[in-house]
Amino acid sequence: MYYFDVVGHSTNGVAMEDEPRLGIVTRSIYSYSTHNGTEHVRRLEEGTEVQIIGKSGIWLQIGENEWVSSNSVYDTFATISTTSLGTVYVKNDTQGYSYPGTAYSKTATILAGTQTEYYAKCGNWYLVAASGKNVWVRGNNVTVSRAGIVTATCRSYKTPEISVNIVNSYSEGARVVLLGEQNGWYQLPDGGWISKELVYDTTLADPSSSERIGSGVTLAYGGYVYTAPSGESQKISYLTAGKTRNLYRQSGNWYEIYTNGQFAWVRASDYNVTTSVQRGRLSQGYLLADINTSLGPGEEYMNSTVTLACGTLSNVYEIRNGWYKVYRQGVYSWVDGQYFYDLSTGKDPGVKMGSAVMTADAQVYEAPYPSAAKLGTVKTGLRRNVYLRCGDWVQIYNGGRYCWIYAKDMKMDLSVGKKTGVALVLYESNLRTGPGKGFMVKGTAKAHSTVNIYGTWGEWYLTYRMGEYLWINAMQVSSPRALTN
Repeated sequence: MYYFDVVGHSTNGVAMEDEPRLGIVTRSIYSYSTHNGTEHVRRLEEGTEVQIIGKSGIWLQIGENEWVSSNSVYDTFATISTTSLGTVYVKNDTQGYSYPGTAYSKTATILAGTQTEYYAKCGNWYLVAASGKNVWVRGNNVTVSRAGIVTATCRSYKTPEISVNIVNSYSEGARVVLLGEQNGWYQLPDGGWISKELVYDTTLADPSSSERIGSGVTLAYGGYVYTAPSGESQKISYLTAGKTRNLYRQSGNWYEIYTNGQFAWVRASDYNVTTSVQRGRLSQGYLLADINTSLGPGEEYMNSTVTLACGTLSNVYEIRNGWYKVYRQGVYSWVDGQYFYDLSTGKDPGVKMGSAVMTADAQVYEAPYPSAAKLGTVKTGLRRNVYLRCGDWVQIYNGGRYCWIYAKDMKMDLSVGKKTGVALVLYESNLRTGPGKGFMVKGTAKAHSTVNIYGTWGEWYLTYRMGEYLWINAMQVSSPRALTN
């Protein structure tokens, strides 16, 4: 086989140069005795100049029995493509050079934060566009980036996980630069991380038909089909009510469909999902607090427009990372599991608030809702442990299961709860019916006052105020001083 990759003549399958050509080593490498890369000849450091006398495939001949890979040696006579290979993001102010090496003439300075196209890569160097010309920059000063579109209002964080360390907030449709990814998160230029589920990577190829995730029926006329998951992208056509489409991908508030011979995007609110994505109702449950639901299964998502009252009965269509997907007010949204009582599990609430004595014979219910299934009665004078509070309802353990009664039918007994410590309130703080910001506020604790501590749950302390057990955020108080006997 003969190779004619460069101008020259062929000898034994090797394209020989009529005259030697200058090559520049763009990262430290070894040369080899053959173009099979099996036996080292010598080590060549970055910046070394070599004479290219032949070529075979990806291998360059630089001596009678010496070869190097063209991936690490730049042929200064090679023709550079005019087609962009992608975009790079400049991380630090960096110097551009006429050739890939610091010994060559400086041609431009590129400022940190610049985004520009690149046209070649060789070893540790990129050929990029700057100041109206192409220059070479070291790879450790740039990152190959991709363009992304935020597909649901969300936040970014300092680390690739949900935390209190918020870096920035983004509206649906915002354009972002994606520098890298880790554990389901994209890294952004400002150092923040954003969930992959909330960003559409514009460099992704169209899915194949085997990647269909479900199907849906258009709800009404008036919506549009877009080229990308953004209302600012090009509109392709109108939606037709009642028409069924296969769904291929979901990103935030958008679904990808196939229409008129191409893949396109539609708003999730314009579709009633009928198969796979919805997967049918998994269970039912009740809200344990008045809350705004979320656009997605996590705190990185912003609140939706759906507000649900404590005690609301909701169907569950998906459970992910401790969050429940419900369908209320005509849309799907998500509820944090700590504010949701799943009837299918009868889950242990995980913490006892105290105990109480029944002041009247009380009806016991399966859930905090008067139309819920009745599970018997609890007689006057009996004592029961109390676990959760939901509006006018409290959860107790009775007859071998967790169930609910009206709070008015019992009296909380302070002497039953064991006080474990005392804490100083640092700032005026809300007191809530449960351990979370979604639970109702029943009062406040003044700054510099003290609270008795009866238990903990995550970042919350259980205290007793105004005749009932309430919760205060641990960030608002000093570390509890333990009681001594």
